[in-house]
Parts: sequence; C-alpha cells; structure tokens
Amino acid sequence: PSSSLDINVKVSNPSNVAGYNVVMIFTFDTFRETTPEFKRLRAFDKVWMEANSSQDVAFSIPIDDFRFVGSHDDSHYIFEDGLEFVVGLGPNTDCRASPDDKRCSTPVRIVTDPEYVGACEAACKLWRSSNCGHHVGLGDEDCLELCSSIHF
Repeated sequence: PSSSLDINVKVSNPSNVAGYNVVMIFTFDTFRETTPEFKRLRAFDKVWMEANSSQDVAFSIPIDDFRFVGSHDDSHYIFEDGLEFVVGLGPNTDCRASPDDKRCSTPVRIVTDPEYVGACEAACKLWRSSNCGHHVGLGDEDCLELCSSIHF
C-alpha cells in the first residue's frame, strides 16, 4: 500500500465570532474479518478561525495506522486485503447510518500485494529483529517468499 491516506477538508465558521474549531476525522469500517470499531478517531486538529471565514485543513494518516489485530493471531497487527472504510468529518457524523451525509467520503479500499500474508510479515519482522537471518544467509525477501509459499 502507499504510505499515507491524505485528506483535505474545507471547514467554515459561519458565525460573527472568531474562535477555535476542532476538526476531527473518523473512519467507519464497512467490513473486516474481526469485529470493527463502530467509529474510530484517526486525526484531529485545533484551528483558529476568523468570523465568517473558511479554510482548508489537511491531514495525512499513515497507512500503518489501518492495521489491526488479525483474526488468527492476536500477537501482531496486519492489513486485510480489500479492507474498506468510509472517512467521516466531525464527532456527530455517522457514516454507517447516513452514508449519503456530505461529511462522509466515498468508500476507500486498501489493496495489498496478492501474495501478502499478515502472519508472514510478522514472522519475518521477528526473524529480522533476532538477526537469525544474517547467521543463515536468509534475507527479508527470502523469508517472505518461503513463508508465503507455505500459506498458498
């Protein structure tokens, strides 16, 4: 997957009083193997807004933040191929109940490499951190290829 999900929103202060506005970005998983959270806060920013003004606010959420504990093993975080979610703006937004709300995005989908195996990624990360691969001449790519061949 790419390295981040970039979100740009235009927020407005229609009142005659300047003040701070807390802009909050939530995600709503449409489905995943394990029970998803109903609503998850992903990013927020407190911005000063002049009276009767609008401004653009940008967020960059690392793709790694979309990992979750896998259904087969609760010891590591994985991606789920095809994980689909909707991005919502604001604490009162419910993109599951009101998908046509203008504060909700169209669905976003994470697509992994066809040979991605979450368990192999975690195992090879552990292998790398233990330095075992160096002693037997097995590199990261070799580890992933060997492990993935067992799972397919």
